[in-house]
Amino acid sequence: MIPRRIPGFELRGRLGGGPMNHVCLAWNQTTAQPCVVKVLRSRCREDTVANVLLRLEGEIGLSLRHPHVVRILESSPLTRPAYVVMERLHGRTLRAIVEHDHFLPIAEAVRVVRETAEGLAALHRAGWVHGDIKPENIHQADDGHIKLIDLGFSHRPGEMSQILKNGFVLGTANYLAPELCESQENDCFASDLFSLGMTLFELLSGHLPYPAGTPSQTMESHRDEDPDELSQYGDYPGILTMLVHRLLSRDPVFRPSAESTVRQLVSVELVLRHRRAG
Repeated sequence: MIPRRIPGFELRGRLGGGPMNHVCLAWNQTTAQPCVVKVLRSRCREDTVANVLLRLEGEIGLSLRHPHVVRILESSPLTRPAYVVMERLHGRTLRAIVEHDHFLPIAEAVRVVRETAEGLAALHRAGWVHGDIKPENIHQADDGHIKLIDLGFSHRPGEMSQILKNGFVLGTANYLAPELCESQENDCFASDLFSLGMTLFELLSGHLPYPAGTPSQTMESHRDEDPDELSQYGDYPGILTMLVHRLLSRDPVFRPSAESTVRQLVSVELVLRHRRAG
């Protein structure tokens, strides 16, 4: 059951959520402004993992301010129920856009992922892994501005090792890096870059580079098989296909950093601009 109120906020309806929490539209009674509240589900209020993840989400969000990362306004990890308060965003997630349009024009896909990578680079510089990069967690405002959302799986590398040893999976199977499909203790910044590469591949082609299957089959494919080449799906600039290839490397050592990815995507944008001008 969703509470109708938490201190200082009136909850006005569910926007979404996951197995551990509700995400609700809310009204800040102090500022008289709309906002979004993530609150633990009643069955998870005494769950250690759920409380740790929500506490980390608040800690990360309050410590980081970046134009391409959702803004956390308030965190209350010790109340029951625990909750975090976020800015209210207008627009759609990339998942909603892809479901409607199937894929994005090349220039738009590159811009969207470059802005996402800028937000991801800020997280990494601050020492945090996002943990769940995918189209559902990238928001496009009505003016096109991109924000990385849902910091619910974010953590410092190695910080969740005990939870992971107990079989808890951080992330989403279709976007999960190979090293996480083999041992959930191997999380690192490079794991986010694999997920970003999967997202870029999907936005460009309308497909994922591995065959569809159950979560366990998908994780096995990511661990043991090479992905499809982007060039199978269209005529893309060589610099772009090479970047996607490196992002999807099974060995995390060969993936570029988030900051390097931003620089390479800027180069792709220049190539595309030159193509249009020609």
